[in-house]
Amino acid sequence: MKRIITLLTFFISTLRIRMLSVCTLSVCTLSVAEGYAQLTGDNYPVQAHVYVQRPSLKMPEYFSSTTMLRTDLILKDLTKTTLDVYLGWQITGLGLAVEAGTLLGFVPPNYLTLTKGAKRQLSGAELREYFQPGMLAVSGVGENVIFNGKLPEGFYTLKITAYEAGTGRQVSNTAETFFSVAYALPPVINLPLIGSEQPLTRPQSVLLQWMPRHTATGSNRITYSGKVCEVAEDEDPNIAINGSQNCFTIPAISSKLQICPLK
Repeated sequence: MKRIITLLTFFISTLRIRMLSVCTLSVCTLSVAEGYAQLTGDNYPVQAHVYVQRPSLKMPEYFSSTTMLRTDLILKDLTKTTLDVYLGWQITGLGLAVEAGTLLGFVPPNYLTLTKGAKRQLSGAELREYFQPGMLAVSGVGENVIFNGKLPEGFYTLKITAYEAGTGRQVSNTAETFFSVAYALPPVINLPLIGSEQPLTRPQSVLLQWMPRHTATGSNRITYSGKVCEVAEDEDPNIAINGSQNCFTIPAISSKLQICPLK
């Protein structure tokens, strides 16, 4: 009769618990941040505002989402009917700086046309062309981290400025907003106890229960899921949980998960 071992692994920690089958509880860590816009009253023909409305650890999401980032441009010089501009932006944090459109000679794929007295509102998705490989000036980290990795925890400043098409002359104030990002803390396992073995029952049922700690960072976008695998007595559970085909995943909607019989 083969023995069944359970391994509970948190993807964001190294905690493992042996139980009756192999289980993985994964936590998707998302950012928690807060932002506000700082506006200036410089005497430019264009007034710029920028807001980080729903921050993310992944920088590409700022330039693909319609809700995370917002920029407002107002042509307040009523002597001009329209004005074509392009934007330059910069994000700086502790030991990290990323910018685009601010260097002399930059030519954007398209210009933005502003109409006198009217507000032009742009989402991050509409600024996607300003976030492309090869057009960013990055320091502190590699460009691959900016496009495929996550921002380090910390406090960040985002600046956006409008420049006149053709001349590159600054025509707006430099709008600023500030935000912070932090990883959610891993939960603490309550049940089953570390090192415990679950008795064989029919039908088999194991309760996984944990205490969430992401509330310490203020994040409300945390999701949990459980992965259950069956392994033989002489099989390494660590290998099984990463490569076994005899597994299934169960979403968790609270801080506990009831594992039912394996199929």
